[in-house]
Order: sequence, then C-alpha cells, then structure tokens
Amino acid sequence: MKNSFLKTASGYLLGIVLFLFIISRAKDGLSEVAKSDISVDWIIFFAGVVFFLSVYFLDVKIWKAILNSLKIVHLNYFSLFKIWVFSILGKYIPGKVWYIGARACMVSKDAREAVSLSSFIEAEYLSLSSLMWGLLYIFEIKGYFSNYISVLLFLALFLAMPYVISVSNIAFKSVIDRLTGDRYKNMQIDIKYYKSLLLFSAFFVIWFLNGVFIVIIGKSIGINLERDLITVTGMFTLSFIAGFLVFIVPSGLGVRESVFAYFLTSIIGAPLAIILSLLVRVGMVMAEILIISITFLFRKK
Repeated sequence: MKNSFLKTASGYLLGIVLFLFIISRAKDGLSEVAKSDISVDWIIFFAGVVFFLSVYFLDVKIWKAILNSLKIVHLNYFSLFKIWVFSILGKYIPGKVWYIGARACMVSKDAREAVSLSSFIEAEYLSLSSLMWGLLYIFEIKGYFSNYISVLLFLALFLAMPYVISVSNIAFKSVIDRLTGDRYKNMQIDIKYYKSLLLFSAFFVIWFLNGVFIVIIGKSIGINLERDLITVTGMFTLSFIAGFLVFIVPSGLGVRESVFAYFLTSIIGAPLAIILSLLVRVGMVMAEILIISITFLFRKK
C-alpha cells in the first residue's frame, strides 16, 4: 500500500514538474517574440494551435492500429488517447525514450510489453516517413523532379520503406523471442506489406499536417507560405531529425528551432525565420498544454 502511494505520488510530482517546465518554455518563447517588432495576429495563431490538436487525434488512431496488430492487447481509443497525451510529458526528459516508458507505466503489467513494442514501431514509421519528407525537400530544391528517373526513384524508395519496417519488425521479434524464451510467444507482429504501406502513408500525411500548421502560424505574422508548403514541411522534418539525433536535449528544444530557422532563412530571411521557428515551437507547446489540461480534467469520465 505504501509503495503504491509513493509510486503514485512520485508520478504526479514528476508530471507537475514537467508540465511547469513546458509552460516555462512557452513563456520564454513568447517573451522572445514580444521583443521583436513583428506583430502577431493571435486569432490566426490560436486557430493554428487548435488545428494542430487534430494531429494528436490522428496520431493516437495510428498507434491504436499498430497496437492491435500485435494481437495481444486491445485497448479502446479513449484509454489510449489518455495514455498518449500524458506520455507527452516524457518527451521533456533527456534521452528520447522516456515517453515510451511513460506509456508502459500507465497500463497493466500484462500490456506493458505490447505498449512498449508498439511505441517503438510507431517511432520507426515516424522517423522513416520524416526522412522521406526530407528527401522530398532535397529533390525539390535540387530540381531532380524534372527528371522522370528521379521521380521513379523517389516512388520506389517510398514503396520500399514500409517493407523495410515490416522486415525489421520481424527480425526484432525474433531477437526478443531468443532472449526471452516463451515469455512473449503470444505476441505477433501482424503488419503485412499493404498495412505497413497504409501506416507509412498515414505518418507521411501527419508530417504534411505539421506543414499546414506551420503555414497557418506563418500567416499569423503576415508570411504567405502556401506555395512553399512542401518545402517548409521538408525543412521541418529535417529539423525534427536533427533534434532527435541530439538525444540529450529534451524534445529537441533549441536544436530544432535553430535548424528550422536556418532552412527558413533561404525563403523568408533571417529575422522572420527566427521568429517563425519560435512561434511554431510555442504553438506546439501550447497545444500540448491545452490537450494535457483537458485530458487531466476529464480523465475519470
């Protein structure tokens, strides 16, 4: 009983500390924006934040499909949504994998392995789909798409990625079985190529929605990026990869903004690029604060 109380209390304490941390990040970002001479249309900005919330709902839907493919545990959408939302706090702990640990801690013991494995698989799709957007950006700025061979090469790589993920998952499951014996024999990764392609395409669309969000935030400071949507999305995914590689920085703070601002400079100039990259981070953090707060208030309903 005492151990259970301490575990619950420590979990709430850590959650509160991390929640206050992301609030401070949003406050710092807004302070930096306030120091500039650029005015922000806050109605458009908050419309972008609300739009970004839709990405979360789609994220959870895709994660549910991955979890169901393991054929060992089935949780309803709303249970998974609460788990996914509160695991956001884990992103702000250096190390990049704590959000997976947060998810595992919020389910029953018999579901932890499936939740952890599905989260790793989700990370595979998220990372490789971001690489494809980065490649799309590079092909576009280099003018490779004027050559039909380059187009076919890109399509071939896009179609190959889901197969690579499927094969790697089977190999990973084989390693787990050898290391643990029969402990996870009932866990099957049932993601055939067609389903893997759908999942990969869904994550590709998620990155596109991130790009739309950035265009809306840009609109809030008078920047029209509609024609540069693909370019901006590719730039953002490359900054995501950079932030992910610097694993000691919580949620890529600072790294992603710097890399994204560097890329944006080529199309909107340095001053606007810096402000936009800050506003994008602030918008995302505010969306996280909003969804965590709402979910916490209605967690028992």
